[in-house]
Amino acid sequence: MNSCPYDVLDVGAGLGASTHMLTRSFPEARVTAVDVDSHSLAASSVDIFLRCHADAQSLPFEDACFDLVNLAYIVNEIPVDAAALIMAECARVTRHTGVIAMLDRKAKSGFTAKDLKYILEHAGYAVVNVDDSHDTRMVTAWRTVGAPIKVQVAVQAQKKGGALWAFELLSTILQLFAAVMWTLVILELIKLI
Repeated sequence: MNSCPYDVLDVGAGLGASTHMLTRSFPEARVTAVDVDSHSLAASSVDIFLRCHADAQSLPFEDACFDLVNLAYIVNEIPVDAAALIMAECARVTRHTGVIAMLDRKAKSGFTAKDLKYILEHAGYAVVNVDDSHDTRMVTAWRTVGAPIKVQVAVQAQKKGGALWAFELLSTILQLFAAVMWTLVILELIKLI
C-alpha cells in the first residue's frame, strides 16, 4: 500500500463528520461515503468522490477496490450478528494489504477486544492493534491475502448507555478525531516498512 490511500471507503458516514476528517487527512484520495440513511448522505456538505446509499452488509462495490475502510461508531450501534457480517463485507472490498480502521464506544459494544480480533482475523484481516483506552476502542488491521472465512461468534448483547446527547456528540467528535490521527500514525508506520 502507498503511504497515502488512494481509494477510501467511509462506512456509516451519516452526515459526514468522519468523511470530512478523511478528506482533510487524505486530500489526494478518492473518498466514498456509504450509509443506509439516504437523507443523511444528501444533507452532507462534504466534497467527496461518491455518495452511496447502501446497506453495509451488502456493499455495491467490486472485490478489493479500497485501500482504507473506515467504520466510526458503527459496530456499537447495530446488533452483534450484523456487525460480524459488515466486517466480512468490509474485508471483501478492502484490497490486499489494505487497512480497516474502526472506532467505537467500548461500553456500548457487545464485542470484547478478543471477539473483534477473532472476527476480523476470520474475515481476512491481520489485527495490528486494539486500543481500549478510556471509553473508546480503536481497532486497526491489515487485509491479508486470501478469501474471508465465514464465522459466527456468540457474544453478549449490547448494553444501553444513558449519557446526555450533547456530551455523547462532543465525545464522538473528539474520538473520531483521535481515530483519524491513529490511522495516520499506522499509515506512517506502513510507509516506513
